[in-house]
Amino acid sequence: MNNGSEEQKNTNYRPFSGQEWPASEREDAWRLWQWHLSLRRPQAPSDQEGERKAFFEREAEKVRQFEPTALISAELTAQVYGILQRRKMPADYLADQVLASAAFAGRARFETASDLNQFVRQWAGSHGRLLAHLADAAYMWQLQYVDDLSRGFFLTGRLLELPQDLAEDRLFIPMAELERHGLTVERLKKGNPDEAIRRLLWRQVILARDALASGRLLSEELPRSLSRSLRKWWFGCLEVLNEIERRKYDVWSRPIEIPAIRRFFVLLQMQFGKAAFRSR
Repeated sequence: MNNGSEEQKNTNYRPFSGQEWPASEREDAWRLWQWHLSLRRPQAPSDQEGERKAFFEREAEKVRQFEPTALISAELTAQVYGILQRRKMPADYLADQVLASAAFAGRARFETASDLNQFVRQWAGSHGRLLAHLADAAYMWQLQYVDDLSRGFFLTGRLLELPQDLAEDRLFIPMAELERHGLTVERLKKGNPDEAIRRLLWRQVILARDALASGRLLSEELPRSLSRSLRKWWFGCLEVLNEIERRKYDVWSRPIEIPAIRRFFVLLQMQFGKAAFRSR
C-alpha cells in the first residue's frame, strides 16, 4: 500500500480507513474503503431509470458470485474478493453496496424515510459491517451498533455536503419530509434558509444525533486503537452537528468548519470523556 498516494491523502478524514487499524488488518481495511469509494462515481450504460436499475442488479449478482464487475477495476476486485474469502466475510455486503451505488449514477430521490433507511443500510451499513467483521465485532448486537453508527456518520456527511448533492441532483432527505414542510428541491437548491428549511434541517440533525447515540456502545466492543478512533469520530460528528445548529442550519454560505478551540475540546473529550461517552 502506498501511504503517500494522493488518493489516500484525500480519504484520510474517513473513519476506519487508515492507521488506527492494527498492522495485520490495515491493508484489508484500506482495500475495503477503496471498493466503497470507487462506487461513489459509478458509470452506468444508460440514463433511463429502469435500464439503470437492471444494470446495477446484474452487477450485484455478479459480485455475489465473486465474478468480475464492470464497476470496479479487475485488480481491486480480485484483492477485495480475496479478503472476503480469506476472512470468511459475506459477499452480500459488497453486492448491497453495488445496488445502492445506483443512487450516485444520476438523479437520486427517496420518497419515504423507509426508502432512505433501506438505502443507508445497503450503502453505509454494509460497508460498516465489513469493517466490523474485520474488527471481530460481528455478533448481532454489535452489528446493530454498527448500523446505527453508519447511519449517523452518513447523515452527518450528507448535511455537510448538502449543497454539492443538490448541485448533482441528489437528495438524501425523504421527499415526504420536504412536502411536510412545504418545500421543494428547487427551493433547497437556492439556499437562503428560511424557517421552513431550518425546521427541515433541524429534523435531520436530530436523526443523525439519535443514530450516533444509539451506536455509541460499540466503543466498548472494539480493541483499544479502534475504540479510540471511534470515540474521536463520534465526538467529532456531534461537534459538526452542533456547529450546523450554531450556524442556524446555513450549510450554503460557507463550508462547515470547526474552530480550533472547539477541536481542542473535542480531543479532550476523546481522551478523558469515557464516562460521558457512555452516558450520553
